[in-house]
Amino acid sequence: MRVLHIAPVHIVAQNHVLPLLPALRQLGIKTELLVIFGAHPPSPVVMAGMKRGGVPMYGLKLAHIEDIHHPTTPQTILKVTEFIQSRHADIVHTHLAPADFFGGFGARWGHIEHRVSTRYDADEDRSGDHWRSVAGLFAQHIALSDDIAEKIRADGVTSDNIHVVTDAHGYLQVYRHILTGER
Repeated sequence: MRVLHIAPVHIVAQNHVLPLLPALRQLGIKTELLVIFGAHPPSPVVMAGMKRGGVPMYGLKLAHIEDIHHPTTPQTILKVTEFIQSRHADIVHTHLAPADFFGGFGARWGHIEHRVSTRYDADEDRSGDHWRSVAGLFAQHIALSDDIAEKIRADGVTSDNIHVVTDAHGYLQVYRHILTGER
């Protein structure tokens, strides 16, 4: 099983993926990380942690710096799509709103059927039709708490497609469910 994770340069995402991705590799998942950024590349701490954990890590500078806060640029989606296609992943798994936008559309345009989104913060503003359409790009959603799961439900996602997960074993169960249909 090959899983490509996509995350922006953001302290919350970095703190989450730093222990998670090496743990997933230890569970036998071929895990890779694409970090998207506007101005500054990923921190050396994250790069060193991924290297220590055996997780291949790549960076992709956004075409326009404002895309990290207000993603709209088709050129960036095309760059993400090309990268996704080059990795031959079974699952594309995004973290935080900018990665959901670029990774969700990139995976869809790249014909990756299995797409997962992890949501970290119940207060993250994802109001409006724009974010509801982005939520629809993902077959499965991971929430880090029941409050976040409730926000995802408010975006129109059914409870069957939301998983509250707190560790690498929970992620592995979600991936198996996606690929085999087993719960």
